[in-house]
Amino acid sequence: MSGQQAIGSFSGDPFATNTAAWLTALPAANRLLINGTFVKQPVPTTWADAMLDTTVVANGDLSTAINLDSIKVQPGKLLNFHFVATYTGDNPITGVTLRGYIPWGSGTTGVNCTTQGASNCIVDNASGNIHVSFDIQPGGLVDISGQIVVLESPDSPAPFTAVVYGPAGLSEQDTINNFARTSIMQCLFCDGFE
Repeated sequence: MSGQQAIGSFSGDPFATNTAAWLTALPAANRLLINGTFVKQPVPTTWADAMLDTTVVANGDLSTAINLDSIKVQPGKLLNFHFVATYTGDNPITGVTLRGYIPWGSGTTGVNCTTQGASNCIVDNASGNIHVSFDIQPGGLVDISGQIVVLESPDSPAPFTAVVYGPAGLSEQDTINNFARTSIMQCLFCDGFE
């Protein structure tokens, strides 16, 4: 491209830290050989080969849920949200990631991380979405709460989605509860006059 950059369709935040990996050999002896890229603005993209340790360090279940204070909202009003992650398992885990995606780009405010049996909660909401990393004990809970201004949108219902995932050493039997989705309806007269 002669020194120019091209940006194509991308499902997510192009300015958030992003890692992509491709398998380059069959798994063997708790190891996985990959070729990958690491993107973190403004640092240049890095390409590398790596050996991932896939030794199981914990057996458990991560799950996530989304709680909103209303499923019907008016444009211009504040909406309170909670992205919640829980963990049951036999050992503590580190490096858990929770990503919450919000349908409007109006920016989140009052974002707070409340933990029970968890630590090192780091929240990044600079993109308008929620990106959280934390360590968690068995029976632990992480609740990310905040507010967002509802914008008028042609997409109604508007989806809130979340995903939570742990380190490579976490063995989960059920991963369907690692995903959550809640839709809300926009209305002009949410007080019953529609």
